[in-house]
Amino acid sequence: MSLAACAHTVATQPSSSVVVVAVRPPDCNKIGVVEGVGGSDQRAIDDALARAEARGATHVILGTPDLNLSDGMTTVVDATLFDCPPPGAEYPPVGYP
Repeated sequence: MSLAACAHTVATQPSSSVVVVAVRPPDCNKIGVVEGVGGSDQRAIDDALARAEARGATHVILGTPDLNLSDGMTTVVDATLFDCPPPGAEYPPVGYP
């Protein structure tokens, strides 16, 4: 008997570069949505953050983790992705012409 690995999973290292926010950040562009999947709430969140980072997101709004009803064994969480300018990017540095 052979077992096939799930082809849609991503390595789930927690991402420190993606900021989780509660509301859409001002001056940011929505760049999409991803779904994180894991065996627990935290693993699903970590997967969503890894997928967001891979897509170039700087900020995300996470949905509520839910049990996957089709298999009853995994948790899924949706994340809305945003690309935001770095702080101070809208203004030129002081002292330059």
